[in-house]
Amino acid sequence: MFTAKLITTSVIVSFAIIGIMNFLAGREKSIKLFQLAVIISILASLYNLLAGIYLLSGWEDPLASASSEEIVNASARSGGKGGIVILLIKYWPYALIAWGGYTLYHIRSWYSAAFNKD
Repeated sequence: MFTAKLITTSVIVSFAIIGIMNFLAGREKSIKLFQLAVIISILASLYNLLAGIYLLSGWEDPLASASSEEIVNASARSGGKGGIVILLIKYWPYALIAWGGYTLYHIRSWYSAAFNKD
C-alpha cells in the first residue's frame, strides 16, 4: 500500500497542488476545479502522513553502515547542498509526517474558501 512510487507521487502532488490552489483561489468561474484541487491536496497530505507513520514502524537508517568520512564526502558534493539531502534521507519518515501534518493544518483556509465553510 505504501510503495516508494506512490509515496514519491504523493509528495510531488502535494507540492504541486499548492501552486494550483493559490492560482485558483478566489476565482468564481473555476470553483469546481478549486474544490477538486482541495480534495486532492487533502488526500495526498493524508497519504503522506500515514505513509510516514507506517515507515516509522520499520525504518532502518540507510546511512547507518556508512562511515562519517563517507557521509562528509557525500554531503560536500553538489556545492555543499548534499547535507540537506542526507538529513532528509536519514529522517525520511519524520519528514513525511511533518509535511503531511503541516499541509493538513494549513489547508483549513483553502477548504473553507472552496466549500464556503466559515
